Amino acid sequence: SVEDPMAVVDPETMQVWGIEGLYIADAGVFPSVTNGNIYAPTMMVGEKAADLIAGRSPLPPLGDVAFYRAGQNMPLYAEGEAVRDHTQATKGAH
Repeated sequence: SVEDPMAVVDPETMQVWGIEGLYIADAGVFPSVTNGNIYAPTMMVGEKAADLIAGRSPLPPLGDVAFYRAGQNMPLYAEGEAVRDHTQATKGAH
C-alpha cells in the first residue's frame, strides 16, 4: 500500500504507520464523518479490522448499492412517504 502523508493508519492493514504491531480499529480511521449514528459504522470498522489483522479474505462486493448522501439531490423521503414538518419536532426549533 502507498502511505498517505495525512493518514495515521494504513487502510489495507489497519496498522499505524511506522509502529510495528500497533493497529487501530475505531472511528478515528474514518476518511470522513458519517451523516448519522456512528455506532454501526464503527462496529463494521472493528469487524473489517479483525479480518484484515487475521489475514481473512473479504467477502465479494454486493455491487452498486445506493445510500443516502446529504446535498446530492437525493430524496429525503421514500416514494409514497408523507412529508413531515420537522420544524415542529422540537419545541423552539426554527
